[in-house]
Amino acid sequence: MTFRVIVTVVATALAVGAASAEPVQCTIADCQVGRTVWSASASGGTYFVCPTAELSEYVNSVLGLISLANSVGSPLPEPSPITGEPSYTGETKAFLDTLRHGAGVRTLDEAVAQCRKGRHNQSLVVKEKIRRSIYVTSKKAPRETFWMPASSADLRQ
Repeated sequence: MTFRVIVTVVATALAVGAASAEPVQCTIADCQVGRTVWSASASGGTYFVCPTAELSEYVNSVLGLISLANSVGSPLPEPSPITGEPSYTGETKAFLDTLRHGAGVRTLDEAVAQCRKGRHNQSLVVKEKIRRSIYVTSKKAPRETFWMPASSADLRQ
């Protein structure tokens, strides 16, 4: 799929989303600090919440790559005996190496152990947004704060 086709698909999805009452992901909408958002519905897939933005980006990027490969029927590389993540090469390997280093971990298992599976349909308040992650607090339990992927948070209009 070329970049131009991807842009067309995303633009069409945005137009359809804007014309309907469907939630819009925080990667698309501007989910500003102080704004109420909702964690994605169960159909939005699995995601992890973590104590730092770097852990969230690393763990959820690996999960996203695995999900993408599964959705297009592409075989996954064997797990690395060193990192535990799929043994990608080239730019993908460099991307994961950078994220892992930034998260301050040596393995995927080490990173996942510091995170937990995210819950769906939670009302949350955005406290901070960095790159592809948002720092949120639960409206039900304001002391519960965590980083999560912005793609797993919806802005309901």
